[in-house]
Amino acid sequence: PTDYNQCLNTTLTQETAKFNTLLDKMHLSLYTIQRALKGLVVLSTELDQMGTQMYNQFVPDLWSKVAYPSLKPLNPWIDDLTGRLNFIGDWIEHNQPPVFWLSGFFFPQGFMTGMLQTNSRKYAIPIDTLGLEFTVYKVGYEQITEAPEDGVYTYGCYMDGARYDWDTGRVEDSLPGVMYTPLPVIRFK
Repeated sequence: PTDYNQCLNTTLTQETAKFNTLLDKMHLSLYTIQRALKGLVVLSTELDQMGTQMYNQFVPDLWSKVAYPSLKPLNPWIDDLTGRLNFIGDWIEHNQPPVFWLSGFFFPQGFMTGMLQTNSRKYAIPIDTLGLEFTVYKVGYEQITEAPEDGVYTYGCYMDGARYDWDTGRVEDSLPGVMYTPLPVIRFK
């Protein structure tokens, strides 16, 4: 971290390293398969499998081994990866965002630990004695422009088999045919 009290910078560094590993693997494998298709290198079994998986809209195993968990087909996965990279890039370019995309991290637990460590250092309290409080806000993440004094605002969480009713602020049954529903902004403190 550039600042002792900004423990989330460590999270940013770790996330950036994981994304760079994934991007390096993608770049190298795509470059190699292009060369193999031109006949400049031998098409290995691994590259042949990668090509078949991409043709069938699956994320290649070569990438999945170093990627975040996902069940998305290839095109939505690429869109998701682009969104994650933009989130991390904005954080790097413009400092910490007011709201964090919790499901956009490789390791959300590390992010939560960084948040706890920030408060631990700020108030000189041992981290293992801290607990978490959370508040659900009836707003979308785009509406929040400033970070809270303590804790973090997050978005990107979903409910499975239930939904959050924005009008009543309660958990309700899912609507027919809707399996997953997004939660509003949650502040963890």
